[in-house]
Amino acid sequence: MLFFASFTSSILFNLLLYLCFVELSSTSFIPLEREIQLVRSYLYIEKVCFGERLQVHFDIGDKSLYRIPPLTVQPIVENAVHQGIIKQAEGRKIR
Repeated sequence: MLFFASFTSSILFNLLLYLCFVELSSTSFIPLEREIQLVRSYLYIEKVCFGERLQVHFDIGDKSLYRIPPLTVQPIVENAVHQGIIKQAEGRKIR
């Protein structure tokens, strides 16, 4: 029972991070690091749904050097998950 409480807590925490980011993303540019946090929260939630079919590997240099418009990377990753990976029976890996 404790496992499920911790598991549910992790999902809710990542959902909260995701929703807070979307709510606060009205600024014109944000650090890439913050966008990557959003992507990580999104992928955590998707991984819960799709399990081992969704493999993720991050290899990003110094994220603090760049500023980008909010919600630039996340929709691309979301599209990759739903159009390219989840439709495959064996799943795929996002790099």
